[in-house]
Amino acid sequence: MTMQQILFNAGNLFVLPFWILMIIFPNWQVTRRVMQSLLCFVPLGLLYLYFYVRVLSPEFFQSLLSP
Repeated sequence: MTMQQILFNAGNLFVLPFWILMIIFPNWQVTRRVMQSLLCFVPLGLLYLYFYVRVLSPEFFQSLLSP
């Protein structure tokens, strides 16, 4: 398993507790506080940014110019 696959799987598992809170306890004060914070958005956004930057290469841009 490559590092990208491990990070992708970790990113998918990272969001599960937040989904569980929103599905099972949607009106709980803790759920509201957690979902209003950046705790659930910033790490995942940084992970997506990492994947996006990894794709950028001269070969990638060349393939965009000549489909």
